[in-house]
Amino acid sequence: MKSLRTKVAVVAAAVSFVSVASAAELTIQPTLEVSNALTLTQVAGTALNFGRIRAQTDDTTDDCRTLYIPANTTNQPTTTKPANIGGANGTALTALCAAAADSSMAILSPLADLTVVSFEVSDAAPFTSLDITIDHSADIESPDPAAAAFEVPFVDVYRTTTPAAAVAMTPTSRVSAGSISTGAAGTVAFNLGALISTEVTTDEFIDASYTGSIVVTVDY
Repeated sequence: MKSLRTKVAVVAAAVSFVSVASAAELTIQPTLEVSNALTLTQVAGTALNFGRIRAQTDDTTDDCRTLYIPANTTNQPTTTKPANIGGANGTALTALCAAAADSSMAILSPLADLTVVSFEVSDAAPFTSLDITIDHSADIESPDPAAAAFEVPFVDVYRTTTPAAAVAMTPTSRVSAGSISTGAAGTVAFNLGALISTEVTTDEFIDASYTGSIVVTVDY
């Protein structure tokens, strides 16, 4: 009688366990560059020039005369006081030289000799509003400190970059402030004109070259 033997193979499955960390950490370094600087350039060959004039003072209150060079060069310089300055909705000039009588002002130069000064702003952020501050508190004076001087009560700014338009400037104690926006390239250009007036004084003007100082600041 044969003995039947049955072999049973038992396969043991081996299980491998891998230990995985529950968190990972990295350190990064953020970077940036600050560029707040912008460039303001006076266009070569341009200057605020009131030409050659005849002028006479008077010491009566508000007895003075004006000479206005508009920043918008499609308008002519004039000794007729405008109703306002800085566009149709600009600053009203009703009270300025309201008692004009014995004082006088006349343009002797060809009108083409009376010119505005032009500026260009570059390296600014695109499509950004910039603040313009113009300090016109200094008088236009001759070398003789005893002679009469011209005041600069108002300035006029006109944007020449498309879309061209008058820039509203708010005057406070002969410092005017406004704003202007850059285009896609971070640039903008504008003209600066001004209105000058004779002093109310007993001093007289002398035959001489008169010079002054206007400070233009553009920032964010």
